[in-house]
Amino acid sequence: MTVKPAAITSSTSLDPCSKLGSSETYSVAATANTTGYLWTATGTGATVSSNGTVNGVVDYLPTFRTGAVSVRSQRACGSTTFSSAAIAVTLKVALPSTPVVSGLLTPCRNVTGVYKALSTNATSYTWTAATGLTLVSAAVDSAIVTTSASFAKASLSVYATRACGTANINSVAKISGLVRPATGCAPGSRPMNEDVANNLINVNEAAMVYPNPSRGGFTVTVKNQSKASMATIQIVNLYGQVVKTYNATNNNGIVNYTIEDAKLNSGLYFVRYIVGETTGTIKLNINN
Repeated sequence: MTVKPAAITSSTSLDPCSKLGSSETYSVAATANTTGYLWTATGTGATVSSNGTVNGVVDYLPTFRTGAVSVRSQRACGSTTFSSAAIAVTLKVALPSTPVVSGLLTPCRNVTGVYKALSTNATSYTWTAATGLTLVSAAVDSAIVTTSASFAKASLSVYATRACGTANINSVAKISGLVRPATGCAPGSRPMNEDVANNLINVNEAAMVYPNPSRGGFTVTVKNQSKASMATIQIVNLYGQVVKTYNATNNNGIVNYTIEDAKLNSGLYFVRYIVGETTGTIKLNINN
């Protein structure tokens, strides 16, 4: 009599997100009266590539979303093979939820504000601003948006992405609603009245460069968890050469450094920031 395996284990538990585009090994403890094991996989994009032992290997295509892995103990007796009942685990890649957007939906004209997105299972966000709104910068879950001097109404949308192995899984786009001008605002141009760094209150790590594109002057804001007191900001060209280096202060996890005029030619650059062990790069467009 063959003995049914007790439990299937793996490094990814029941969510093989990190294995999309590669493979995962599933295991069971050896059972008595067993000469082999039969592994099977169900679900679009899942196939068993190694079979017969206590370890079964399942290959996942980037398109896999849900399925199951099962195994039976087998005993070969002469020309007959006896199999136990199967034990199975259901697998499902957790998708990013549709983002919920927060931020002022009735701003004045010619002001800059911060909008935030919240989605479970998300690793990044992509923002889109309609005519009348300018997406100055976006990082992690926050976007800095400037309203034009004449906008009447415009939509701000964002979708969440979860990076799973070689696949990027997107949520359904979430429209935050129509952004409309507030009543009672002073006519014409208004200065920036948002403290961008302080508006990143619920973000552990984020970095932004604004305005972007720039004519040469811009501010670099980095929220971080480093205990380092200083930060290094570098401007890197498309050849990977560091063309400018600045030293900035990290004040209780906030780097807020303004460069009045970087004296750069028009083109695409990268702003690299280093705060202790926290590093990152942001694209910067210079348009003189």
